Amino acid sequence: MADTLSKYLSASYTIPQILMSTSFLGSIFAGSWIFLKKGFRGFITPKLKWHVMRGFIIVIISYSIVHAFSLAPMADVYGITFTSPFITLILIYFILKEKIGFHRWLAVFIGFTGAFILAGPQFETLSIGLIYAAISSFFIAVTTIIIRKIGKEEYLPLYPFFPLICIFLFNAPMAVPHFIMPQGLDILLFLIHACVVMGGLLMVTYAIAHIEETAILSPFIYIQIVWGTVFGIFLFGDIPTWTTILGLILIIGAGLYSIWREHVHYKEDHSL
Repeated sequence: MADTLSKYLSASYTIPQILMSTSFLGSIFAGSWIFLKKGFRGFITPKLKWHVMRGFIIVIISYSIVHAFSLAPMADVYGITFTSPFITLILIYFILKEKIGFHRWLAVFIGFTGAFILAGPQFETLSIGLIYAAISSFFIAVTTIIIRKIGKEEYLPLYPFFPLICIFLFNAPMAVPHFIMPQGLDILLFLIHACVVMGGLLMVTYAIAHIEETAILSPFIYIQIVWGTVFGIFLFGDIPTWTTILGLILIIGAGLYSIWREHVHYKEDHSL
C-alpha cells in the first residue's frame, strides 16, 4: 500500500514532500503512543545508537525506493529489491552466525526466481530507477541485521519513531521551498500513507525482532509483490502477463513451502 500510494502521489508532489509529510504524521502517531504510555522516559533507550544508525539507513531506503517507484514500473522495482533476502541470508550467516539450512536457501531461491520471471524482459534496459532499487535492496538487508542487534526487548513504538524522525529531518529542508498544499482526496491519501508506513514498520520490525531465526522470514518478503500486482491492476491498469502469473505462482509457492518446512521442523523438535 505504501509503495502504491508513493507512486500515485509522486505524480503531483515532490519526493521530499511525500517523505516529509508521511514521516511527520507517522512520528506524531508513534510519539503520542510512547508519551501516553510511558511519558518522556519512554523515549530513553540504551539502544539509541542502533536506532539512530537504523534511522539514517532508512532515510537512504525511503529516498531510494520512492524515487525507484516514481521512475520505473512496479514489477521492475520489485524484481530488483527482492534480491534483499539473498543479501540478508549472507549477512546473517557471516554476522549473526545463524545456520542457513538447505530448505531455506531453496525457498528463497524459488521466490527470487519467481520475482525475476515476474519482472520479465524489462531488465533489458537499465534505468536510474532500477539503480535506486538496487541501493534500497542492500540497505533493506542491513536494517534486518540492525533490528536483530536491537533485540525484541525494546519498546515497540520506538522502532518506527526514530526512523520517521530521521526521514523528516532529512527531507524537510528540500520539501519546504517547493511545498504544495494537498487538497481534497490527497489529504486523506497522505494520512493513509502515514498509517500504512507506520503499520508496516511496526509489523515487520516485530517479526524480525521476535522470530527465532531471521532466515525464516526471507521467503515471506516476496508476498509483497502479490499486493503490488493487485494494486497495479486496479489503480494503474497494469494487466498481468503470463510471466507475472508464473512468477506469482512461484512466489506464493515458496512462501507456502517455507511455512510447511517450519511446521515440520517444529514438530520434529517437540517430538524429541
